[in-house]
Amino acid sequence: MITFYIVEDHTIVRQGLKQLLAKYAEMKVLAEFGVPDQIMDNLAKGERPDIVLCDINLPGMDGLALTEKIKQKYPDQKVIILTMHQKEFYVLKAFDAGADGYFHKDTEESELIMGIKKIYNGQKYFCQSVSQILINRLLDTKNSSGKTLLPTLTFREKEVLEQVVAGLGNREIGDKLCISTRTVENHRANILRKFGLKNTVELVKFAIENSLV
Repeated sequence: MITFYIVEDHTIVRQGLKQLLAKYAEMKVLAEFGVPDQIMDNLAKGERPDIVLCDINLPGMDGLALTEKIKQKYPDQKVIILTMHQKEFYVLKAFDAGADGYFHKDTEESELIMGIKKIYNGQKYFCQSVSQILINRLLDTKNSSGKTLLPTLTFREKEVLEQVVAGLGNREIGDKLCISTRTVENHRANILRKFGLKNTVELVKFAIENSLV
């Protein structure tokens, strides 16, 4: 059974998506939300779906910021962006925020369901109408100085990375940055995921070699 949270501020869209997923016996919507704060409260209570389906245009906090916030606190939580936006800015922002999937609201039902299943099984999937944007980015791996383009880190992730390279432990980093040890752990996990690294030794070596600090 693949379970979902739907985050969408338009009631008609939420209901339509819920009805679409209900057509498939192996899929179930656990809850739906009109504002981002509600889903963070549920996740904090330990009520975790397999996948969060999220729009970009939301009141209070946009879906890209929400995706990044979810990934920082719950790195293993799968998040799919479902939106009307197809511009490069939004697609790349979603990718950098850690989104596991990106679908335009005009995506065919068959492709959406196929993509959901791939994401549930650990893959990433960006719908055909926007996938070329990611392909172009991957092909354009060199900037004008000849250095490899790397995933974008948030300001806080950069702060944590600097302290990791300096040799500080999680508790020391938390004390220095005035954040909890758990938050530090989540930031480190996000940094490792973005760079495809496995441990702190690899991270420190990678950071020094690529002049990240």
